[in-house]
Amino acid sequence: MPGSSLSSRTVLVTGASTGVGVETARRLAGRGATVLMHGRTAEEARAAADMLVATKGVDAERLCTYGADFARLDEIEFLAHKVMAEHPDLNVLVNNAAMAAPERHTVTDDGNEIALQVNFLAPYLLTCLLAPALAGGPGGRVVDVSSSPHGTAPIQWADPHRARRYSRLAAHARSRLTLTVFAADPRVTAVSVHPGASPAQGARHVVRLCDPAVEIVDGAHHDRDARDDLDDLGSLSSLSSLSSLSSLSSLSERVALARVTTENRTTGRPTGLGTQGDVLDRDTGRRTT
Repeated sequence: MPGSSLSSRTVLVTGASTGVGVETARRLAGRGATVLMHGRTAEEARAAADMLVATKGVDAERLCTYGADFARLDEIEFLAHKVMAEHPDLNVLVNNAAMAAPERHTVTDDGNEIALQVNFLAPYLLTCLLAPALAGGPGGRVVDVSSSPHGTAPIQWADPHRARRYSRLAAHARSRLTLTVFAADPRVTAVSVHPGASPAQGARHVVRLCDPAVEIVDGAHHDRDARDDLDDLGSLSSLSSLSSLSSLSSLSERVALARVTTENRTTGRPTGLGTQGDVLDRDTGRRTT
């Protein structure tokens, strides 16, 4: 139902200053949604919103802007609390913000490899903090924008930050894999999508998944490149059937890394996912000795 109104929907789009994110914001606002546009800084988000209003004819009243650096988990907490305070009726979260892994191994101030944090841990924390709003009304959902390389690099549980053998391609693929499997987390209805090659094409499919009139299979992954039909989302596969996930034995294990980070941020323990020798309990995600 590509022309249906989304006037009753409030959608937070992360990474909405460029690419798929800004085009998604444009299309959502054009269908009547209230769009919360996130950028790495408040200035970047405001500039993107001003561009949509000035050059694309978007109604300024449909847009709200927020800034948060996903390389800093304290800014994610502030973003979530601000959104919850100002938009408790939030219906959809589009986890689109992402980065390419750098050439050199880089660790954030929170103690995490930067691509893993920006592409997965920060979206995980944001989703957990926004879950009460997203799960509180009809049609609430999360759309995780992944990419096709997620199937090329398994997670090395003994070295999740790839401190010993760093490869930017593997680090990027691993971060996209963890985001893809995160869609199976049971607390919020969610899907992941590889949107395709162009921002316009990608945004079209992301917006369709935001529409409550479109039924989704919780935890499913949509691969736009799997088919050529522009009127179809492409293949939809259960996470349990994806060969790239076969090394992940349980949902709790898949998200254990982020659970440790989230728990540390709420208990005051040092952040980060631990050092070599730490063991993560499969059921709780906590470190054991």
